[in-house]
Amino acid sequence: MLCIARSSSAPAPVLSLERCVGELVATAAAVLAEGLREFAHRGLTIRTKARGGDLICELFRLRQMMVGAWDFDGIAFREGVAVLRQHCGDEISDATIAELVGAVIDIVRKVSSSSNRGRQATLACCSSSYLHCRSAITCGTLSIRAFATSRVA
Repeated sequence: MLCIARSSSAPAPVLSLERCVGELVATAAAVLAEGLREFAHRGLTIRTKARGGDLICELFRLRQMMVGAWDFDGIAFREGVAVLRQHCGDEISDATIAELVGAVIDIVRKVSSSSNRGRQATLACCSSSYLHCRSAITCGTLSIRAFATSRVA
């Protein structure tokens, strides 16, 4: 699991699991925003699709690990909003941040829901780096299209 790295010579602070989830959610929200820009201008690139799929896959794995013991969705929303706000300052409205973070959590829910229908979906999503989390990419691409369409309408 990767979190946003800090670039300083001082030792990096230890991040809590909740903060790490927030870092991943915020990064996925930023990639989702980039995907929306690409979709509106020139079409979604493979690089952005793969990056988004990888992030959703990591969040899916965390959700599967935390489910039952933690309120993953609540932690993901709270911490994702906090991290995104910290990184963006006042450049993005609270409503936009909440919408992007909510969209990421919805995508993770959809991937989790599809995996609950059968073990093969879970394996197809997260067992091979070659697949780049195919389920997450497909779900993310469809969500970007739906999100972009709803924003234009």
